[in-house]
Amino acid sequence: MQGGLNNHKNLNTNNSVSTDTINDNLVDYESVYTLSNFYKRFYQCCSGVRWKTSTTQFELGLICEAASALCRIESGDYRADGFVIFKLNERGKTRDIAALKIYDRGVQKVLNQDILLPIYSRSFVEGNSASIKGKGIDWAINFLEKQLHTHYDKYRNEGGIYVFDFSNYFGSLEHNTIKNDIQMYVSDKRSVKLLQDSVNDFRKLPTAYKDENNNYHGVGLGSEISQTFSLSYVNKLDHYMADLQDERV
Repeated sequence: MQGGLNNHKNLNTNNSVSTDTINDNLVDYESVYTLSNFYKRFYQCCSGVRWKTSTTQFELGLICEAASALCRIESGDYRADGFVIFKLNERGKTRDIAALKIYDRGVQKVLNQDILLPIYSRSFVEGNSASIKGKGIDWAINFLEKQLHTHYDKYRNEGGIYVFDFSNYFGSLEHNTIKNDIQMYVSDKRSVKLLQDSVNDFRKLPTAYKDENNNYHGVGLGSEISQTFSLSYVNKLDHYMADLQDERV
């Protein structure tokens, strides 16, 4: 499957901006790389996991941890410490989860919440509710109900819902496509380096592989930036389906 925002030009719906116009003018990079912002994102990483001894110890020195990460980034010395691999059984399916240590999760939360999502989400179709703030389960159900009413008004009982899933989706995403998107849409050099280094780190995953052209594939389940990369990668297909919403297919 081909993906990436760089392959999505000239695709648009009434519900999102064209990928031709995506830029990072909404991102104030100087505000992103501040101690107060890093402290806020690191603090958010502790939510829901304070039962862990490692989390409580991390939180005791939170401002020092945030300052350390910021200094390492500004000096160009930051690299993630690697992944903790474990298995999780979800709805009868066993998945390999690649989790970062909380320090590196804090850095990724900065990158995702303050850079990737503000840039990439502008081109997502309206119905894309995955990992989008304010678009939880209730929102998705209400949106589906609205679509069903619209369909029934036009076609009555004709038609149906096509449900499908990608096999090993996260494990199949091509690194070069993701890194090209970063280079195209993120103008801040610090952020480009951090994001592309994060993609390169996925090479360490036991599930990562090279194709016949020597390109790496696979991003980690359990990594926050992976969620946004996965949404942008399939954005072209989302737009294609949304553009057909007024056509009978």
